[in-house]
Amino acid sequence: MQSISENIGAEALALARVSKSTNGTSGTIVFDRQERSICGVPLNRSYARSVLGRYFAKAQVGTIWLQSMVEDEPDPALVEFHRRRSFKNLAVIPLATHGKSVDFLEFHFRQGLSAAQQADLNMIASTLTATWRNRVSGLVAENLAQYRQGSVEQLSSASILSCENPAGLSRAEYRVCVLLTRGLSAIRIRSQLEIRNSTLRTHMRNILAKTGTGSKAQLLFKLLTAEPVGGPGPIRAKVA
Repeated sequence: MQSISENIGAEALALARVSKSTNGTSGTIVFDRQERSICGVPLNRSYARSVLGRYFAKAQVGTIWLQSMVEDEPDPALVEFHRRRSFKNLAVIPLATHGKSVDFLEFHFRQGLSAAQQADLNMIASTLTATWRNRVSGLVAENLAQYRQGSVEQLSSASILSCENPAGLSRAEYRVCVLLTRGLSAIRIRSQLEIRNSTLRTHMRNILAKTGTGSKAQLLFKLLTAEPVGGPGPIRAKVA
């Protein structure tokens, strides 16, 4: 991974297996040029869903998707992560599709992609997918299992709303949590996000499960006692 990242000129590289489920979490193996102690904001999750959006589960293997080409409202977590790391772009390549998950290779760049970098990505995309298809099975699953165990331990000390998104919240769930920290009632949250009560209940069930909390009170305590982070930006889009 380090060799690929350096040859392409990426600052960080993630190999991720992401569930096709809307609320699915991801396991990620990462190469990051900066030490955690230096940058303070390590790459430890997949942002493929943020870039591919509704095409997430049906993107053609070997194609290249760029954050700069996304027309939908940006994912607040991705925007905040790139702001804090001074990154300018993200390229995502689907490597393989499985029954319930998709494998991605994700390149984070400190500068906008040059024509030469885009040409290099186009050139290696098919080689990377072919290599991935012929890999030795079992090795990645073992590494992802170790990652997930580490993520559980990390969640207890990392802010739920930090750009690392340690709980693996979806965009809609992230927004609900932000509004909860602002003291909004359920009625005002539904009005702000233009969603139904049943949708909000579903979001809350998922949030409680992902954050390991058993009630709204416990969730609020965890949200409000964590180290403050930068806001996710304006909340404008309708979430259904």
